[in-house]
Amino acid sequence: MTEKMKQWIADYIKPYAKLVEISNMEQGVKAIQNIAQGVYGNDLVQGPLTGMGKVKDETKEEYRKSVCEFISDSILNGLFKKKITSQKDYNSWHLMTCDRIIELTHKNTDIFENLKYGFSYGLAQKWLNMTLKNMLAVGLWNNELEPVLEFLHVPVDNYILKAAKELGVTPKAIKAWSRWDSYDDIYMDFQNCTREKIKSSTDYTCPIEWEFGEWNKQRQAKK
Repeated sequence: MTEKMKQWIADYIKPYAKLVEISNMEQGVKAIQNIAQGVYGNDLVQGPLTGMGKVKDETKEEYRKSVCEFISDSILNGLFKKKITSQKDYNSWHLMTCDRIIELTHKNTDIFENLKYGFSYGLAQKWLNMTLKNMLAVGLWNNELEPVLEFLHVPVDNYILKAAKELGVTPKAIKAWSRWDSYDDIYMDFQNCTREKIKSSTDYTCPIEWEFGEWNKQRQAKK
């Protein structure tokens, strides 16, 4: 991890008191689940998960808990324990994890039937990618994440779509990122094109470093 990236991470985490609090916890399952729960509350429920207001609180809690437990298990026992060493293997793990997040959502009929726009790969990637980004930000898993740092995908949201457009990358999908319904044709095409542009046109060492730097710039520009 470069010194610039460390500074971008420090700038990113400052406004998020919950992440700062987690950074002082012991490394473990509970800490990852807390991060995944934060992504659910801050990045999904408050925006793209339209219709959740109609669902009973206990049903939402059961759903949130089941997905967060799965994400934590997949990261610890899939990503870390298998010691992934190639982009291909990372992408396969990522697709499997997103598929299971979608499956868990469909399985909870009270949740799925109330979601106005359904639950897409766009939403699954956001939950997973932001969990990994925030795990990196709190600094408890640097030893585990460092070997896969170059493979990490950028969490897609409006800030990153704007930053990618400045690189000359536009997604195939006209619809909002939260409704991207194709993993290979839309989501991975965007990831691959962005990765190639970052490598050929910037000084960033990897996509997730670019994401931290450019996301911070977009946030500052919006103030």
